[in-house]
Amino acid sequence: MSATDTSRRRFLTGAAAAAAGLAVAPGV
Repeated sequence: MSATDTSRRRFLTGAAAAAAGLAVAPGV
């Protein structure tokens, strides 16, 4: 796995987690 791929995957995972958090927050 290249460093670029690792970085991209980490970014996508973080973005997905942030999106999920924003989606849930209004309902709390």
